[in-house]
Amino acid sequence: MFALIEIAFPGLVTVFTKISICLVFSWLIVGGAVAAETSPAASNSASEARINQILAKLTLEEKVSLLSGISGFDTASIERLGIRGMTFSDGAHGVRANDGTVATVYPVGIALASTWNVAMAQSMGKAIGEEAREHDVQVMLGPNINLVRSPLAGRNFETFGEDPVLTSRIGVGYVQGMQSTGVSATPKHFIGNEQETERFRGSSNIDERTLNELYLVPFESVVREAHPWALMTAYNRLNGTFMTEHGELLKQLLKKEWGFDGVVMSDWGAAHSLNVISSGLDLEMPGPAQVLGQSLINAVYYRQVSEAAVNDAARRMLRLYARTGHLDAEQKTNKHMSELHVQEHHKLACDIATEALVLLKNDHDALPLDANKIKRVAVIGPNADAAIVQGSGSSQVLASEFVTPLQAIRAQVPSTVKIDFEAGVDNEWSPRVLDARYFSPTRDHKQIGLLANYYANANGAGKPVLSQVETNIGGMSFGGVITARGGRSMSAQWTGFFFAPHDGEYELSLEHLDVNAGSNLAGEGVKLGVH
Repeated sequence: MFALIEIAFPGLVTVFTKISICLVFSWLIVGGAVAAETSPAASNSASEARINQILAKLTLEEKVSLLSGISGFDTASIERLGIRGMTFSDGAHGVRANDGTVATVYPVGIALASTWNVAMAQSMGKAIGEEAREHDVQVMLGPNINLVRSPLAGRNFETFGEDPVLTSRIGVGYVQGMQSTGVSATPKHFIGNEQETERFRGSSNIDERTLNELYLVPFESVVREAHPWALMTAYNRLNGTFMTEHGELLKQLLKKEWGFDGVVMSDWGAAHSLNVISSGLDLEMPGPAQVLGQSLINAVYYRQVSEAAVNDAARRMLRLYARTGHLDAEQKTNKHMSELHVQEHHKLACDIATEALVLLKNDHDALPLDANKIKRVAVIGPNADAAIVQGSGSSQVLASEFVTPLQAIRAQVPSTVKIDFEAGVDNEWSPRVLDARYFSPTRDHKQIGLLANYYANANGAGKPVLSQVETNIGGMSFGGVITARGGRSMSAQWTGFFFAPHDGEYELSLEHLDVNAGSNLAGEGVKLGVH
């Protein structure tokens, strides 16, 4: 049984709009992308001299242009001096491509830390760096080295646990591995970002001893030993002061005492006033600038802000451009990844997942099971035939393929074993998620997913900006289309066939999440058509 399905999303108007659809599902640890040549990175006297020469040639307006993004994940270019803009990407356990491109999904941070294997962390960082280069990404926004301080924190899965020493060791290895590829790591979120409640304006009130003996330990270790090229500040306040404006920690501790010579960037939308530039923030993200734009130019002109502060931030940005090879002439990215390389990264992901497992007790040597002695297997639960291997949000990575536990069990046991599967109780608060395997862009069902067309206008007119088959039905590639052009209006259309797993009556529903007040997404609506 199949049906043609067409979904249109007209008039989406804001860079910050995020879409969540009831067809969301997660992926297993597979997939891959390509590696490239390692670019020159290390800071030395020759490169510093060149940076200072370039800085002296920049106008105030050009310096300020370097201090904020030009879009969601891109920084400015200065063509007259051959400076190429950089591209950033989310994803602490894989490259979360801005255009929906697939990548290897590695085990989440807490699983990596469960290996207690620094060399493995280094290998994972290196592999993600290689794939970032294939995606033409210069700065990866990770790892998350906050500590688990509350079991209710929504991003605990990204972290390396509650122990500051273990987090330090895993974090150092990860950053060293990634930056060996010429891609910048960005340890985050400095500091006290251990909960999601009131995350944009709340205050983490921490006494000095606890701050020094717990919260700061991983960041100090990573800064002093792995020398990251960038670091991200937290949304929250610390003892009443926004971290983007916390000069005591950013300028005095991080930059002066620890010797951090990289870029301090804001979390997305965390810069609130011009105080950030004098407090040690170097880069406001995302763009276009809300704080460090024309208002900063005016403030320097009227001597409200020292141009020396602008120069220091611009110098650090130029240093990041240099380390990632973006002060040089345009270089072609290697867009080919051998099948061997794909297999290598897949194997690494599986090796990490295997080593992350801990068997506490094995009564009567019950494990491992002997597949040749099993006659029948009952597999029960809604997640048994779904690949639940990562959390959602900014660290969610789109895998090229996935394997569910049910599929893996079927592959492991002889064909003579009878396998009974029952999804059981639906544990979703919203309508049950539909699997991408039930969709195909063609009638022959040789490929899973839907054909997605994205338009740089609100009504789906003209030629699509981007056309591709989407398998991550809930993680639509709106950001890549919008941010690539700095625009705020777009629309999307998905088409394909729905193949029902069994005969019956199906009701398809669609939901979206608008987190940006003032967006007209809700007003324009979302259309679902089935033919």
